[in-house]
Amino acid sequence: MVRTAHLYPLIVATALLNACTTSSPSSTPPDGRAGFRIDLATLDGDLAAVQAERDTDVLLLSFWKTTCTPCKGQLSDFEALHRAYAARGLRAYAVNIDEPAQRAQAQTWVDRGTWSFPTLVDADTQVVTRYNQRGACPFYVALTADGEVLRSHGGYVKGESDELARFLDQRLPPAPPGGG
Repeated sequence: MVRTAHLYPLIVATALLNACTTSSPSSTPPDGRAGFRIDLATLDGDLAAVQAERDTDVLLLSFWKTTCTPCKGQLSDFEALHRAYAARGLRAYAVNIDEPAQRAQAQTWVDRGTWSFPTLVDADTQVVTRYNQRGACPFYVALTADGEVLRSHGGYVKGESDELARFLDQRLPPAPPGGG
């Protein structure tokens, strides 16, 4: 009887944990495979998913702040990469990590920018903290469709995206016919 009494809290905790864990149908990509996904807000406050469409996709997240001049250079370079590699499976995202007081300036900054990939907000900085423990800005991380880190880099030097382009040439499949 004493042994059973010790197991009771464990059984209750396990049951509660299982009851609180849900699997959302939206967490499965359209092709049916279970996939990696990060949900972040857009600048408008809507929820958007960072996820791959195909197993061969590369997710490129560029973390930036409105007070970071080099961030604008990196985002401009990534726009060129996005245009060159989107048909081959590059999924690029600009992820704002401003403090709430500066976040209002982000929309103005984006409106002046020339990038066409989605701009998201990591309001609680959980995503950037997961991949960028040193706090570099700008910072980018390239992930597989399953969320494994392929490469990451803090800081920005003009032209450094050439190395990333060579990596993407090797990593991504050829563009589908008529896909650019």
